[in-house]
Amino acid sequence: MRRNLVRRRTGSTLFEFAIVVPVLLALLFGIIEWGYIFAARTTIRNATVVAARAALPGATTNNVDIAGIQQIAKNAIMPLLPVTGSNPTVNVLTNAVLGDTTNAISVQMTYKLKVFIPWAKIGTTNNTMNVSATTVLR
Repeated sequence: MRRNLVRRRTGSTLFEFAIVVPVLLALLFGIIEWGYIFAARTTIRNATVVAARAALPGATTNNVDIAGIQQIAKNAIMPLLPVTGSNPTVNVLTNAVLGDTTNAISVQMTYKLKVFIPWAKIGTTNNTMNVSATTVLR
């Protein structure tokens, strides 16, 4: 009697493993994808801060090199994110409004991030999502 019971349970372990593993792998890869998205957002935010700080000395003399500031922002994201063609887009405004001051520097960057798991972030199209950040300094 006991031998029959042991024989019947041998297939149940494999069945449970086959049910649980895909769920655990989906959870694991979802966590990795969210970590990549978080790192990309942090990198883009940091790049806008670096670019805005580089533009501050020129803002006081109304002599801001916009192309140079855009290149500084692109260089700041290169350790993590590839820069290709028009990705990312960097906008620099020298007359942004910050409180009651109208001569602030605004740096805005938008990056089309390629996601590996489309369902990890709702709102993705063509396996890409727009990640953007804006920094305003005076």
